[in-house]
Amino acid sequence: MPHNAEQFRSFSADYIREVGGEKYTYVARFTLGDTINWNADITRDDLPKGHLAGSFQRAGFGEPEVVGAVKTLIEEEIEAQNGIDE
Repeated sequence: MPHNAEQFRSFSADYIREVGGEKYTYVARFTLGDTINWNADITRDDLPKGHLAGSFQRAGFGEPEVVGAVKTLIEEEIEAQNGIDE
């Protein structure tokens, strides 16, 4: 399958912050082409807390690796911001 066809995918996940222990939920969407474009809506207690987005080169990775990379980027950003709503 060629990697140049943009395909839309999505997933949702829960994340509990390492410091503070707050639980966040996010819904992430991403394209599965040569460049991975992604965005995520973050909620806490069913209240909107933020929106994140970015992109990176696919570099031949399959969908499971891309999902793992997007999850890591989102969760690192939540940690870096000391929680989206703080």
